[in-house]
Amino acid sequence: MGEGYAQSLEIKRKAVAEAFAAHFEGKETPEILPVRPSETLRGYRASSKLAFSRRDRLAGLGIYREGSHDVVDIPRCPIHNPLISLAVKELSPLASKLLPLLPYGKKTGWLRYAAFTASEAQGKLLVALVTADDSQAGILSSLAARLREKLPFLSGVVRNVNPTQGNEIFGPKWENIWGEGFITERFLDITARAGAGAFLQANRSQANAAYREILRLLAPTKEDRALDLYCGVGAITLNLAKAAGEAVGIEINPVAVADAKVSARENSIKNASFVEASAEE
Repeated sequence: MGEGYAQSLEIKRKAVAEAFAAHFEGKETPEILPVRPSETLRGYRASSKLAFSRRDRLAGLGIYREGSHDVVDIPRCPIHNPLISLAVKELSPLASKLLPLLPYGKKTGWLRYAAFTASEAQGKLLVALVTADDSQAGILSSLAARLREKLPFLSGVVRNVNPTQGNEIFGPKWENIWGEGFITERFLDITARAGAGAFLQANRSQANAAYREILRLLAPTKEDRALDLYCGVGAITLNLAKAAGEAVGIEINPVAVADAKVSARENSIKNASFVEASAEE
């Protein structure tokens, strides 16, 4: 672990410590332990959301420059899962054939974002394309077909419709273009299903380490009822349910809740339930 990475981990630890101190308003606060380093510093990010752009006659995929909507192309990113890197490499030239439909300067285009979710357990990749409306179905089908030719590990291509001009990447409407609209990933003792709009921890090995620590600290028994707030696709909830008497997950994202319910059935876990609601409610 290099000196720069060690400093980064300490910055994160201090941020958590400062948040606790502000919350407790000067009272005694719990000790914040050092951040556990990642097992690997390259190729670990298994989820990514990138914005489309165009420069002259070429399409780009990248991230927003700080404080702006200027897209910085990142054709290669050392922390991306290799499947994502290969998909970005193939998708950019295909999108270059759709230049009139891409964002340019301050103008919002029809094809807005691409989101990638890799499954390390399956060796598969799910691609979500975000468009400004639900038109041009033929173009998306053709784009999906070309991606399938280039990426044999592709599990599915889905469309999300987001007509708003804000900073939210996804809108409420989803449509399956080709293949499966989800991937499955292994977290400790369960296999979790995740659709394109559901959240997964981007560093899968770190997620497993965190979930293992949660179970160690809580040490649930069959006498316990566990409540998992902001549960996402239910990876923690389902692992808790295997040891606890009951586990309930609360999540506001309907896509994630649907995935969690399917995962409970497929893992034969009957003492877990999921509620679509905000944690505050």
